[in-house]
Amino acid sequence: MSPLARLFHLPLFAKELTEAAARRRTYWMRVVYGSLLFIFLGMLHGNFFRSRETNPLSVLGEGRGLFETLIEFQFFGIALFLPALMCGRITEEKERDSLVLLLLTELTPRSIVRQKYFAGLVPMITFLLLGLPLGAVAYAFGGFPARDLALAAWMLLLACVQVGALAIWCSAFFRTTVAAFLGTYVIGLIFYTAPPLTGALLQEFGVTNFQWELFFLHVPPAALDFARGRPGLNAPLLATSAVICGTALVFLLLAPLHLRRGASSAPGRRIQRLFAWLDGGAGRPAASA
Repeated sequence: MSPLARLFHLPLFAKELTEAAARRRTYWMRVVYGSLLFIFLGMLHGNFFRSRETNPLSVLGEGRGLFETLIEFQFFGIALFLPALMCGRITEEKERDSLVLLLLTELTPRSIVRQKYFAGLVPMITFLLLGLPLGAVAYAFGGFPARDLALAAWMLLLACVQVGALAIWCSAFFRTTVAAFLGTYVIGLIFYTAPPLTGALLQEFGVTNFQWELFFLHVPPAALDFARGRPGLNAPLLATSAVICGTALVFLLLAPLHLRRGASSAPGRRIQRLFAWLDGGAGRPAASA
């Protein structure tokens, strides 16, 4: 097989999408996400929709509030749902003892991680598409430029790329799905909050000769605010995009290194080997005697 054909030969990617399409959990999660989205925005912006029915002209130029809430919910949805969708991609193979079989095929660890990673991003992107009708309504009533709409879509995509990379690394690092699930949220919390807290401590101790934005460049919602709030759009957008993509790339490079961790044995077998070793050690003196 030529290198070009091997690049587009993605059997594991197709298998993951087929299995996801056959699970009821995928559709139930999509229903839950969409229901929460429309209920949440309906509760917060009920007056907006009621005013539109009685006097449509009264809400012209008032679409920014709906748009901002929609984007905030989408970022929150990525942080809440994407780790749950991604953290079991590799640990489930370890728990079924099927990861060893994958490693025996022509698939390299990088290829396994890459295909499972992209297969995990597809469902989350379909979740985000549920917000398109509300985004269209907000844009139709105005209040924000089309540039903000494009920037929000780009940053939401980068957030998926970054959080998904973190989750797939945790799935490769930990041996069980539960550990990967908890580890993704704990490591993610530290990853996103430690730099801003460091900047706050530096400012508290009187160190003010630094740019506060540098401690938030890796956070997609903050990066979106930086890109929208500066006149020179390209520089901050390129900088924040490079930082977010760089951190995601680090996680993706680490994942293949930890892929073989616990691949050939479940965690419980360590206890079995311990007792077998103790039994063997206790039996050797008796045999020699």
